[in-house]
Amino acid sequence: MSEQKTEKVRALVLIGQEMTGTHGAPSTRAAIAEFLWTLPWVEMTITGDWDTLRWENVAPNDVVVCYAGSRRYACTAEQLAGLRKFVERGGGYVPLHFTTANANEEFLSFIGAEFVKHPPHGPFSVHVADSDHPITHGLPTIEIEDECYQSRYFDRDALHVLQTGRHEVGIDGEPSSWVREIGRGRLFYSALGHDARSFAHPGLRELLTRGIRWAARLEPVASSA
Repeated sequence: MSEQKTEKVRALVLIGQEMTGTHGAPSTRAAIAEFLWTLPWVEMTITGDWDTLRWENVAPNDVVVCYAGSRRYACTAEQLAGLRKFVERGGGYVPLHFTTANANEEFLSFIGAEFVKHPPHGPFSVHVADSDHPITHGLPTIEIEDECYQSRYFDRDALHVLQTGRHEVGIDGEPSSWVREIGRGRLFYSALGHDARSFAHPGLRELLTRGIRWAARLEPVASSA
């Protein structure tokens, strides 16, 4: 396959100010930014303000990457309307990890799931469920120390599951990443990404690189697929 294009995509990166604990730690925030800065084809704006999702703010971008989440924080109707319009008109949306925790159920339904629980942080494996998709084609099983999410799905059949988690506590087949096509736009979600150690993992970095490129319609998705 030919080398990746050098065309830049305009990425709005929302790292929510509402996050606490490990998710909101400076080391986690720095690790996300560091990873994204390594992508030479990304022209990035980082913010902690959810109002950047309002249509007038989000419209100039090609893709939105969202690392946010709190069970007590609710995405507003105006913010969700802007994000929905952005995606339906062809934008890419990449929500990560705890972004599936929000007090606005319509927002969670847009992503496709609500986080419920996970076993203690520790090692587990993430297996490819669709080896034909551009994001996961050629990807190996990821062995990682992270949180193996278990979620409530609004319409599991509407999700194109790319990877599933397998954990020694008995979890096997729980969706770990998926994609959706919404209007003319694309959504890619990954449940991985608990802390700075996760974002240093080469397997996760490759997965997210491909997911962002796919959501932004930047082809080819991967040079080694």
